[in-house]
Amino acid sequence: MSYCKDAQRLIAEAKPTDSFDEVNFHRVVQELKVLEEKFEAAVNALGLPLETLRQEYMREPRSLDEQDRQTLLRILCLESAIKRNRKCALAYIHSRSDMVRGLWWTHGRRLPEVRAEKLNEEEKLLFNTHSEALEAAQRELSNWLGMDLDLRTV
Repeated sequence: MSYCKDAQRLIAEAKPTDSFDEVNFHRVVQELKVLEEKFEAAVNALGLPLETLRQEYMREPRSLDEQDRQTLLRILCLESAIKRNRKCALAYIHSRSDMVRGLWWTHGRRLPEVRAEKLNEEEKLLFNTHSEALEAAQRELSNWLGMDLDLRTV
């Protein structure tokens, strides 16, 4: 079975102008759940703590019987797939968050409808919260410096 294809697609096809990819993102999350269940089942099937088995394998690979070696390699592959899916999901969310935070600098407080409709509810909340924080900081700094720092009025 090949793992992480949806996670790779999530990152590879992500464009700042696109809507949040709910379908692919949820596929990645579902695959993560399946991988974690398989990982737990494989670890429990060993009957030994995973770290003990790893150390034994690193010290003397031939000391394990064939079935334990195969199970350990399966566990390591599952662990790598889990880490990759998590990293891809977090990278996608981070990229989307950066894009949302950058919208204030290009569009100001009011987003054009074309941009706003491509944001999901969490992204809209992030945009509004970020905008309020930036505007408050801008007002405070403008008062302190005695000048208008609103770059969008130029």
